[in-house]
Amino acid sequence: GGHIARELAQLGIEKIALIDHDIFKAENTYRHGTGAVNYYESSKVHSLQQVLNGYSTHLEVDSINQNVKHAIKEGLIDFKAYDLVIIATGEPMTNFSINQYFNEEHGGLPILYAWVDPYGLGGHTLVTNNGQEGGCYECLYNEDKHNTASFTARKQFFRKSLSGCGGYFVPFS
Repeated sequence: GGHIARELAQLGIEKIALIDHDIFKAENTYRHGTGAVNYYESSKVHSLQQVLNGYSTHLEVDSINQNVKHAIKEGLIDFKAYDLVIIATGEPMTNFSINQYFNEEHGGLPILYAWVDPYGLGGHTLVTNNGQEGGCYECLYNEDKHNTASFTARKQFFRKSLSGCGGYFVPFS
């Protein structure tokens, strides 16, 4: 989500709202695009807001340091003020409930889901709720809750060992 927000800000988008409850920790700073070293143990959305504010004086950035489901339930954001919602939670179960909310409450507001396959093997996007047929987020998942658009098979295992020394690693960035 942070990478998407940065790209949108650089393109000249005028208004962005960021929602995330997470803080920067040692185990998640490597994948965030804000130069997180300066923001260790701080809110991801407030830190990203500071970075994005540096891109343009015309950009309005709202940051909500809450779980997205809580932010929706409590009405902390007016989705009618936006032309597009991008969901990049990386959590399918959260996305299912978000999908249901937007289908019921905001028909016609396009929702773009973005996610990365396990091990970074590839990225995906799906647009739903745009008045067109198709594009159902839940339809991507089979009865075992495996994403059928995934580049990996269910329970597929990726690791490589050099010299059999037990030093396993994933051969992808």
